[in-house]
Amino acid sequence: MNLAAATNENLANVSNTLIYSSMAVYTLAFFAYIAEWLFGSRSKVGRTAAALTATDGTKAAKAKSGPAVTVNKAGGTAVLERPEVVVRAASGSRDVPDGPGAHGGTEQGDLYGRIAISLTLLAFAIEAGGVLTRALSVQRAPWGNMYEFNITFTTVATGVYLALLALKKNVRWLGLPLITTVLLDLGLAVTVLYTASDQLVPALHSYWLYIHVS
Repeated sequence: MNLAAATNENLANVSNTLIYSSMAVYTLAFFAYIAEWLFGSRSKVGRTAAALTATDGTKAAKAKSGPAVTVNKAGGTAVLERPEVVVRAASGSRDVPDGPGAHGGTEQGDLYGRIAISLTLLAFAIEAGGVLTRALSVQRAPWGNMYEFNITFTTVATGVYLALLALKKNVRWLGLPLITTVLLDLGLAVTVLYTASDQLVPALHSYWLYIHVS
């Protein structure tokens, strides 16, 4: 085995390690996004907490309204009650203002969301390194087979999502469905579609086929 071949094989192994590592970090991000949805105020738990808080506020307002006032009138006694202060709790989907993510403005949900985004950024960087080393191992663009196409596609999709977040676009709520899709895609790539790093057959070394199979 010549030196170039050994180096390419080493890069391919590094690429595989990076792809598996990115999957591990994506999994952590997945659970963080779930926590954001679970503890955020748009979730069932969050709406229940908001409703309970509103109920407590109503009771407190009623207590602050003070006792009834008795007024003696000629020929009888009238009891005057102060009007209750009604605190209306929004119901349905209008109970939570629109926010940058699934947290709906709650502090705990926002914390989990920020952790999820940080993990997504780390996983993206690791996966991008895996795609780059895969390309260097074969000295061509990294979409010569379905395995390479899948890992490149998920890298680009995650990169677009992070870019939109950097541009302050309200797409944070897409984190959970996106990372779920990325994990499923990468799982399919490494278990079913995996192809060992290798050069394309000479028949595919064509300028016209470069975009499709590099």
